[in-house]
Amino acid sequence: MRTCPKLFTICFVLLSPTTVFAWDYLEHAWFSDRACIEAQRMLSPGLTTDEQRARYVAMSLFCPQKWEPSYCADELKTVRGSITDVDPADGYSMTLGDYSALGDHVTHFGPLPGIERAQEDGLVLRTYEWLTEGGTTGGIEEDVAEDACETEVADFANADAGVSRQFKRIRDEDGYAQIPSNLLKPGIRANPIKGPADPSARYSFNNPRYLDMVLRNHAHFGDDAFASWLGFHSAALQVAERDCTDIVPINPDMLEDLADNLEAWEDVDWEELKGASRAKKACQMLTYSTWRRVQDWMKSADPQHTRALKSWVDNATDAQQQMVFSAVVSMVLEGVALHFLQDGLASGHMRTIRSREALADVRYDHDSDNAHGVVATISTREGLHWFFAFGDTYLLGAAQRPGCLLSWETLSTAGHIIPEVLTECTLEHQRGVLTASTSASLADFVLGGIAFEPVESCGSIHTNEGWICRNLPTQASVASGHAIAHSEAPLTYATLPVPHPRYSYESLSFRTGLEIESSSPQIGLVLSFFDELGTEGHWMRNWRFGLTATFGDDEDNQWILDAAYAFHYRLSARFMLDLGPFWYVGLRDLNEDVEVVAGIGPLIGITALPEGWMRIPLELNITYQVPLTFFASKDGFFSANVVEDHWLQFGIGLAFSH
Repeated sequence: MRTCPKLFTICFVLLSPTTVFAWDYLEHAWFSDRACIEAQRMLSPGLTTDEQRARYVAMSLFCPQKWEPSYCADELKTVRGSITDVDPADGYSMTLGDYSALGDHVTHFGPLPGIERAQEDGLVLRTYEWLTEGGTTGGIEEDVAEDACETEVADFANADAGVSRQFKRIRDEDGYAQIPSNLLKPGIRANPIKGPADPSARYSFNNPRYLDMVLRNHAHFGDDAFASWLGFHSAALQVAERDCTDIVPINPDMLEDLADNLEAWEDVDWEELKGASRAKKACQMLTYSTWRRVQDWMKSADPQHTRALKSWVDNATDAQQQMVFSAVVSMVLEGVALHFLQDGLASGHMRTIRSREALADVRYDHDSDNAHGVVATISTREGLHWFFAFGDTYLLGAAQRPGCLLSWETLSTAGHIIPEVLTECTLEHQRGVLTASTSASLADFVLGGIAFEPVESCGSIHTNEGWICRNLPTQASVASGHAIAHSEAPLTYATLPVPHPRYSYESLSFRTGLEIESSSPQIGLVLSFFDELGTEGHWMRNWRFGLTATFGDDEDNQWILDAAYAFHYRLSARFMLDLGPFWYVGLRDLNEDVEVVAGIGPLIGITALPEGWMRIPLELNITYQVPLTFFASKDGFFSANVVEDHWLQFGIGLAFSH
């Protein structure tokens, strides 16, 4: 028994993943929240229709109520959103940045009736729960998000000041400042300082699906990343146009759970309500919950973002309030869309060829381009803009020089270029591109998708339309040397990317062990079929079929066929606790008078798959079983000794994941 704690420790260490290739959670969160603040500043003075006001209010519920340049302090997030009723001092408050960052952690985004690939329960349902409940955020979302600020290497003050400078330069120069070609040369920059990096080992325990997503994340690279952003952005615009009753869930059990924390709704008999009546009542409940958050935002948020909407909010009709609810639901998709937009602007995601079969090679290419950068282009309707891009985990690192206070022209004509200064100016420029394009996507959402409409020219950068035209990408960013085909045509609507399938695998393993009572050795073969239960990935089930031989004296000399239906709790991505019943039938006492036996019993165990850490698709397993003999051909039913054996088996085999 003393070996058990050691065994668990060894398994946990062995199954903690190495560095995985992904944007840092904090990078996505910071850039999205910073862009949300900029979008509010741009949009609030010029809203002209109820639809625009409703979408602006919905977006603002996701934005930080007030911007804190520190963003994280004492390992806690300092900004508060309005979607969850949580003060940062008391728990984790969800903001738009979290919705963006969760693109690496969440696999399902529904329920959204009528929206292909977004109908399974996921992030929309969690948003409904946050709207109707008070207190902590909870769940996988909080487990993952609260780790983000446990860093001391992010230089928020430098990044924040740099974005402000870049936004001023974009407006002053009527678009992105052109970088002289001599400053795009390789070998003239210092290596950037690494910033915050995701605790991938911890994430695989917080979120059992994390490794599943790492192994199937082609939607985060190159053309696929741009297509994923466009799909989510298109779906967000579509949902925002829908009537509330076409969006709300109509599952009575789900509605009953959501109503539990709402005194006015907890006694509603959702089963009794049918069809349109149930949808209408659900719409009233969720709109009521949303409007409470709107009122909190009006009281708590920065007045420069609420002032222009005060009269509209104070006098909003039921129809206008329902428009806000529809827009809130659509903002879930827009938040996720930003994740893929930002992925496509990081160097490690531009030319890396994503292949599950060559995970180590993909990681190598991704990490190398992130650290050393690539010359890249961003294409907007205004034209092409060349810049030098670094990548994930380098975008919020410490400054090597205090800010970039020199223009590109000054740097270009300097007699001697200081590599550290050029690196800082390069990073500051890229942060500006990231934040500007993210704010342009948000502005396009609020204005109803004007990027999908034809225009003769971009107009002034000081208008919302001009900002979108000049900053919103119209195709995937590519590294220099790859094919570029700029187009001034409007965007074309797209569909959501294919969601992640539920994890499953089959295994064939060789087992060896002991029949403990007699110390008789055992060998066997086991065929298992595993699949996932639910959308969060904590639980799996399996059917298992085995053949075991025990080599002992008399009754301990036996051959057993067994079958089991077991449940598995995933402590981490590939480390499971097993529990379930098994059934068996077999022959024993093979040396003398052969006897047929049958029974049932419990099994417990642990299963591990070191997939992603080695090229061999192994399954490792330890199982303890207690066979309870209910029938023996010599004695009949329930006449033999019921508890005769204890089996402890160790297994190793091949597992084929899906």
